[in-house]
Amino acid sequence: MIVDQEVVGSSPTSRPIDNTHKTKAHLISMPDEQRVANNSQTYVADADNFQFEALEQKNGQATVIRFRLEDPKYHAGDVLVVLSGSEIHFHGMIGQLADGWAIASDHRGSLLAATVQ
Repeated sequence: MIVDQEVVGSSPTSRPIDNTHKTKAHLISMPDEQRVANNSQTYVADADNFQFEALEQKNGQATVIRFRLEDPKYHAGDVLVVLSGSEIHFHGMIGQLADGWAIASDHRGSLLAATVQ
């Protein structure tokens, strides 16, 4: 039996997650060149000036957001970090980037309020 699994962590054997319940609509795919790339970049934003739209939320916290990102050096697979001082308010992967808009997700520890900013 083959089980579709997503691996969380740095090692392919660390903490596999069973994805058999997910449909393709829930999976965000990255371009092939990003999946095999050795390096990703981090886009850092200041929480006080960061404007976004909450696409999904959990307990009032934005877990999937859409925001403007027009800098061509960033790609799907890069990381978004939103900081308030030294406190991390959002830390997630950019899953889609097109026409100057990016979508990123943080399903574990977002502190961004799920309102349109």
